[in-house]
Amino acid sequence: MKEKTELTLQQQPIKQSSPTIKPPKGFTLDYLDHNQREKIVNHLKTGKTLKCHHPKCQSFIENEEFSTLYEYNVHCHTSHRNSPLHPELSLIELLKLEPVGNPWEPDSSSVIIIENTSTNHSKNLKEEVSKGLDFLLYHFNQDRLFPRFITTNKLNGKQIEVFSKEEALNHFEESNFIDCRVNAFPSYTKYKDIQRYPPDFIFIDLDRSSFENDKQFERALSKTLKNIKVKFNGAIPTINNSGNGIHIILPIDCPILEQTILFEKYEGKGFFLSQEFLRFSERTLSGGKSDPGHYPSFRSCQIRLPNSINKKCLENREKRLSGNIKVKTIQRWNGIRAHISREFIEDFRTYLEGKITEQELDNDLLVNNHKQNKNKYDNDNIDWIEKLSLIGIEDHRKKAIDIIFVPYFILVKKLSNEETISKINEWLQKCNSIRTLDFDTKYRINTAIKNTNKKQILPMKFNTLKNNYQYLYSLIQNKGVII
Repeated sequence: MKEKTELTLQQQPIKQSSPTIKPPKGFTLDYLDHNQREKIVNHLKTGKTLKCHHPKCQSFIENEEFSTLYEYNVHCHTSHRNSPLHPELSLIELLKLEPVGNPWEPDSSSVIIIENTSTNHSKNLKEEVSKGLDFLLYHFNQDRLFPRFITTNKLNGKQIEVFSKEEALNHFEESNFIDCRVNAFPSYTKYKDIQRYPPDFIFIDLDRSSFENDKQFERALSKTLKNIKVKFNGAIPTINNSGNGIHIILPIDCPILEQTILFEKYEGKGFFLSQEFLRFSERTLSGGKSDPGHYPSFRSCQIRLPNSINKKCLENREKRLSGNIKVKTIQRWNGIRAHISREFIEDFRTYLEGKITEQELDNDLLVNNHKQNKNKYDNDNIDWIEKLSLIGIEDHRKKAIDIIFVPYFILVKKLSNEETISKINEWLQKCNSIRTLDFDTKYRINTAIKNTNKKQILPMKFNTLKNNYQYLYSLIQNKGVII
């Protein structure tokens, strides 16, 4: 160590429609070139469907789906005569096609390929995302830009390591620039439990859905920015609008905490100091208003790329129609790494002292709980967790794995690691059918198993969940899981 320094996706059921109108001429895929025709055919072969996104369309309100292009065209020609192939149809938009002609004229259902527009659109988007990547990389240590982990929509939550900007851009382009994220830290931050990279990047996630109204959300943002200014001597962070919230990113001047004299007393206390600092910073600067499901770490601190497309916004009809689907930078970092105030360091030390006290109390309580509950939990079921395992939820899946399912299967049901993984993967398939998983499930489950086997902490009680994780509690309760 260096010398111490001073400081399977389940297929959705296809709702079949029964068109009674004979499709007129032009309802085939003949007007498309081979590659585009193959994309549509493959789209339908995988069990995916077409939806009409025409404004105020009754089929959209009723969530009607069309399993063939014929059915879709029949619907459009009979229900939307002025725009039989509406541009907002996701597949048409994806393939850069445009409807032409009047629906009452022969061959009006044909579609022409706007080659120049399509090429320019793709080229412009790639240029925008490339600029966004340059801007994001500007925030990082320029001597350690690569290798670095990224993820995209196509990777479905899996992180892969890239070794250059060009390699990253190729992956982003393969994913149609949807859900492009870059890790705030380089690949190699730790070696044999020795921290070798500082927590020099603060990431704060303010999720709009965590607030009752816009006024509360804006107040939290204003307070967070004020805290940053006070605690970091007038620092100016980058502010990105993700489409569903605000991401605040601030490069700071910070040493490796594990190698500073100031924090040496906390060695061997079971803390990952640098990671604790990341989480403490987000919660403290946001006044506890940051996304409750966000736990930044060196491994998972994935930042959305400016100018890339947010899939959640793309799937939201109102945001899609308004064009509000990209990550937008609304304030740029001034290029000066912020210096940490002495007050903030002392606040962090106070936080660590509280963690030590809490940990000692938890250890005492854990011993007592094991004595009292050993017979109670042996080969027993916890009804509400059993019920939860039978349904999927659309959010807070990672936290449910950490504090509910893994401790339950390992410590209560006495299942093996392999059986636990199998059980949780079954549950995650149910979750995935509601909303696509966006994290590395294998890494998450294995980490939770490792922590559970080491700390032996039992699954969180339902009432404790209500007090400590209100959003997850409400989500489970709304699903009808009650005790």
